[in-house]
Amino acid sequence: KSQAAANKSPTMPLPTLQECQSALSNCLADDSSPSDESIQTWRQLIQRCLSHGTSYDDNLLSSSSSPDDAGNNAEVFTSRSKEAGGVLSDSIEWYLRQWWSQQHQNNTSDGGDNNDNHVSAKVQKQLKDDPVICAVVESLWLVGCLLDTEEVSTTAQVKKGEGLSADATNSDGDKTSKVPYQCLVNIIKDLTSSRNWMTNNKDGDDAMETDENAQPLIPIASLQTTLELSLLQAANLLPNPPPITAKAKAMKARAGGKAGGAAAAAVADDTPVDFVHKKLKKMNTDMYYRQHKFNLLAEESEGYAKLLSFFVVGISEGGTVGKDGEDDDGEDSSSKEARKYVRELIGAFDLDPNRVLDLALDALEWELNEIILSQQAKKSSSKGGANEELGFDTINKALSNVQNPKVVNTLLEIIRELDGNSSSGRAIAHLLGFKYRSYNNRAAKLAAVAAEKGKDGKDTSDKAGSDKSTSAPARIYPRSLFISTAFLSAHGLVDPHNLLPHLNSTLNLIDTYKTHTTTTINRLKKLGVVSLNSSKADKKDAKDDAADNESADRDAAFRNDPIIGVFRAYLAMGDWDKPVAFLAHATVPEFDSAVKDSDGDKMFSAMELAVLAACSLSESVGADVCAWVSTMIKNVYNEGGNNGKSSRASILPLLNSPFPTETPLSEMSSVLRGPLSTLAASGVIRLAQPLYIKLCQIYNKKLTLAENKVEVDIECIDDNIMSVLSTFMVPSLSLFPSDTLLPKELWSLLKKLPYTLRYNLYSAWRKPGLEKGTLRSMLPKDIKSGKIPKPLGIIESEIETGIAARYVLKRISKENIKDMGRQLSKTSHNNPLVVFTDILAKIESYDNLILMMVDTFQFATELSLDVMGYCLLLSLGGSDGGGQRRSGTKMGGLNTEQWLASLETFTGAFYKKFPDVELRGILIYLTARFRDGESSELGVLRSLIKTAGGYGFVDYDSTASLSELQLDGRCGSRLLKRETSSFGVVDNINRKASQHLRAVLQGGDLGVMMILLLSQMRLKILYTKAGSGTEHVKVIGNTYDDCEAVLCLLLEFLSDSSDDQVTGSSTKEKFAASMPSLEDLHTKYGLDTAVAWMLCRPLIRKSMFFKDDNKLAGNASQKVMPAFLERFAASPDMTKSCEKLLPQGAWKNITQAMFQAFYSLSIYDILCPEERYNIEIGRLKKEVERLIILQKGGDAARGQMSALAAAAAAAGASANEVRLATTFTLVHREELDRLKRNVDQLNKDFQRQQKRCKFVTSMLESQKEDLIRSGGSDGTFASAFMTFCVYPRCFLSPEDSLFCAQFIKVLHRMRLPGFSTIEIIDNIVNA
Repeated sequence: KSQAAANKSPTMPLPTLQECQSALSNCLADDSSPSDESIQTWRQLIQRCLSHGTSYDDNLLSSSSSPDDAGNNAEVFTSRSKEAGGVLSDSIEWYLRQWWSQQHQNNTSDGGDNNDNHVSAKVQKQLKDDPVICAVVESLWLVGCLLDTEEVSTTAQVKKGEGLSADATNSDGDKTSKVPYQCLVNIIKDLTSSRNWMTNNKDGDDAMETDENAQPLIPIASLQTTLELSLLQAANLLPNPPPITAKAKAMKARAGGKAGGAAAAAVADDTPVDFVHKKLKKMNTDMYYRQHKFNLLAEESEGYAKLLSFFVVGISEGGTVGKDGEDDDGEDSSSKEARKYVRELIGAFDLDPNRVLDLALDALEWELNEIILSQQAKKSSSKGGANEELGFDTINKALSNVQNPKVVNTLLEIIRELDGNSSSGRAIAHLLGFKYRSYNNRAAKLAAVAAEKGKDGKDTSDKAGSDKSTSAPARIYPRSLFISTAFLSAHGLVDPHNLLPHLNSTLNLIDTYKTHTTTTINRLKKLGVVSLNSSKADKKDAKDDAADNESADRDAAFRNDPIIGVFRAYLAMGDWDKPVAFLAHATVPEFDSAVKDSDGDKMFSAMELAVLAACSLSESVGADVCAWVSTMIKNVYNEGGNNGKSSRASILPLLNSPFPTETPLSEMSSVLRGPLSTLAASGVIRLAQPLYIKLCQIYNKKLTLAENKVEVDIECIDDNIMSVLSTFMVPSLSLFPSDTLLPKELWSLLKKLPYTLRYNLYSAWRKPGLEKGTLRSMLPKDIKSGKIPKPLGIIESEIETGIAARYVLKRISKENIKDMGRQLSKTSHNNPLVVFTDILAKIESYDNLILMMVDTFQFATELSLDVMGYCLLLSLGGSDGGGQRRSGTKMGGLNTEQWLASLETFTGAFYKKFPDVELRGILIYLTARFRDGESSELGVLRSLIKTAGGYGFVDYDSTASLSELQLDGRCGSRLLKRETSSFGVVDNINRKASQHLRAVLQGGDLGVMMILLLSQMRLKILYTKAGSGTEHVKVIGNTYDDCEAVLCLLLEFLSDSSDDQVTGSSTKEKFAASMPSLEDLHTKYGLDTAVAWMLCRPLIRKSMFFKDDNKLAGNASQKVMPAFLERFAASPDMTKSCEKLLPQGAWKNITQAMFQAFYSLSIYDILCPEERYNIEIGRLKKEVERLIILQKGGDAARGQMSALAAAAAAAGASANEVRLATTFTLVHREELDRLKRNVDQLNKDFQRQQKRCKFVTSMLESQKEDLIRSGGSDGTFASAFMTFCVYPRCFLSPEDSLFCAQFIKVLHRMRLPGFSTIEIIDNIVNA
């Protein structure tokens, strides 16, 4: 019956030995430690074994069970427990054999100790922490607790339910209930039995092993520290008590005799249970009832004295510490011996570990303070004075150059061990927090006493020197406490965030910053406002005094604030993110929620806000941030200049070391972008001008240029570098005083960047507005929140610069242009955007300021001039701030607006005076406008080519007719055009500006792109409506003529090769490389025939007269045509491409020879203005003679001198100026040289053009038979010739009109067969 009941029990089935070994093999397979999954599987197998052997999870012994079945049940459970114990023991033995084999191999390979006693002790120590063994011990404890509870409940139930006597209950009930418990004891005995598992034989063959190596499967110590006392007693695992001495027996006997004779006779040794109970009672009494801290034992005072003496003197002298070096474990032996000595003192004198830790913290604080004070003494002696503040430089340099770092490092190891090697350092945090609270309470009490005395009306000023204990302290917390806290945090011994509940900060940083921001904005709004009310002026002075007092109070609050103190000291340890995170956690409420939500953006925003507020409110904090940046870049700046070895060492963490010399610029920028943006936003960088110069020089060195390039590749500038440049480098210039040094350093860096990046930097510098425009754009909620789009320091600097610039502009004139010009340029050194924006605004209204302002810019820096180019481009964009472009024309588009006309003139004059200023930006802007079909900015390009390029003689006004003199001049050489365009008045030409403009237009095919866009714009002007309504025909005509004039001007400028000998480059070759072929111009770009020929004509003429030009130039040996001219030379391909330029029916009346001859030649080739040459040569000779007479002086020059004196006097010149006007000066000499050169050049040009005309005439004579088809004089030639040749070309330019008329004359003089002049005239009249 009992067997059947046992079989029906739902106990877990006993696992097989193979299942257990498989699970244990998985635990052994892991390299370092078994995985959680493997241990969980092993735990389940253990529970199955214990369930099978004890049935702890089944209620077999219910109240209905009969006591008569106890014997049978005991037999069943005993057999099951033997089975479970056997499987569990064999599995653990197999595991230990495998484990020991691995340990033995490792010990043999490492050459370890082979002593059996040492090996056994080491093995037992390792098994105590083994996860597999720990799982078995924990399962035994759990089952023991369950069975022990079941035993008590079952016994009570038997007593109550069956009404048995105590004897019966103890005999039968206990026997029934203790059967599973005894089974568990049997399993524990099997596991603690000694076996020879410490063998190298993995198969379990231990025949070669002796009993000396037999060890229990489970360490007895693990069971003794885990299992309950009752279970240990039942398994005989309790330690035996020491034998009782005779004296103790006698004392017990005497005590028993007093009690009675029977007790006296029963004197026996203590049982193991009694011994353990007594020991536990003694430990609990010693732990809970003994008074440790305030006893009167001399031994404890002596122990603290020895400990403190060791901390202060013993570590540095090494008296009780062993020799320096490293032990076998790689640990510093001196530190190891010191920690051992401290432990010995704690054990010998029974010292409180918390008090020992507190003393160690005090010793570390004292040692760090001594190191820093020695550095401060050196600094003050070198500077001739002491500084109360311990800034970043003093702390960082002192801790980076320690003479004997052993003391500090040893104290750190002692503190780490006393704290229990805790990562968060909670014990240290509480001890440090107690120090902060005690200092704060002491200061509060002293302040209360001082306030009470002041309230009572007592004058304590006389007693200030005698009774300092009752006055409020100037410094609440010692600086050494901040330094020790930061030092421990930097080394990971304490988490500074755990100190926040103990730091009593009275400074509400964020609210104070918002109040400061609002006050500053209100003050800035009143800058420049003139008040004539004296009472308001008095109030202003009172407000200034109040502001000064408020600033002094704020400085005192920052000096005594523990959070700021810890932050500054923590920053001096070399790290950035951790101190800023600590400051944000302590001051910004949103930081906690950002950390909980893992919102990185909000967290970094809170960090930026916290450090910005601290730097804005305290210059000392800002100076520390500047010093941190300077320390981080010192190696990069010196480039390994201080490589000498030093006997001093650093005690700072290695992770916080400065950048190595070879650090990439991007990596360095990613670390510095946060601190640098804070320095610029707070305005503190103005106090560290050397740091700004260092950073400019470092970035200048790191931005290396490629070979034969003047700009770095845009791919080299990543987001981190661009962020540093846009948020720090460029805007920080506004914070410094106006000087030329800083703009020069900054320009040496910026000039390496592409102009697009520079203009982006200027745009970021300008946004969201200049001067008070930023203040007007801010909303009240932005002001209250402290989110300012532009730093207030920059806004204040812009306002002051604008006031100074407008003051100078009101007083500048031609008479004081030099003095006032220097002052105006000086104001623009640090804020060029403000000054030049104001200047351009005035130029838009007053065009008489243009030349004066251009002369003023000669005193400006290169950076200012580059910014001027950006401001000019911004003004030409015509944006009025609201996003709408200003109109460039007035009167329905007939005339140009005043602002645009003034800017056009200024653009030409500016780039003529300063040719090195960036031109690509404005030219690309014009290209984009032309692409959109906008013609209002044509005057800008015309002004650039005329004034800066020196090609005003080519231009003509569409609204004025050319005189006969000018028309004759346009038929001749370039010099003749120049001399006749302005009736002998020749403007000075800046050859450098002309060459630079041509080079920019040639680069990237920009000039040819503009030519093609202008050519296409002609058709858009005629056939595309600008808006919903139609424009007046006069407006269309003027716009068309302007576009045509600019097109001819640009084409002449790009194809001019007169400066090739000076520049050493071929203008025609570059022009040919960019210009598409004649066929592509017509088919691909949609240009009409006349315009396509006009664009290619310079290259076609160059190929036609290549040999003739070489003869005239003295290069007759060069007979092979260059490759760049082959596409435009006369060839079958050229003839084939020409067929596509006209309709097929037109070729029936016009020949290819006539068509190519008409469109290939120019007026220079068929007409030589002989009379105009002679007149101009004669005029120039007369000028030469006049200047020669003035040079010689005497009676012959008296008339000229009188005329010059009269002209100077009429102009209001002084006597000295009149005298200089009548003297032959250097200007006259230069003019004389120019005239002589021009006379010689005109003679050469005249002879050359005569030869060219003769050559062309002979060429046409040779082609007379091919010009007109034979027998084709049927009247259709004249109509076709006028339609497809004369009419399209004669409307292009004045020169083309002259050519058409002169070409007809040439054909008439040649008596060309089939050419009827009457028919030509008839077509003209009928047209």
